[in-house]
Amino acid sequence: MRTLCSPDERKDRFEAEATPLRPRLYVAAVRLTVIEAIAEQRVQEALAALPKRCRPRQAVVGN
Repeated sequence: MRTLCSPDERKDRFEAEATPLRPRLYVAAVRLTVIEAIAEQRVQEALAALPKRCRPRQAVVGN
């Protein structure tokens, strides 16, 4: 098996997909925390942790 994209490509793709969701995540975080500064911190922490937790997809070669 080989990865479908390089780590840099995965990072760029993640940022492209996560950036549009940031405002909605922030609104939800404000509802949960009530304090805007804490909400922003929680969103940043969550977005920073996701790439570390997600494994790259694998391409199946051959068959």
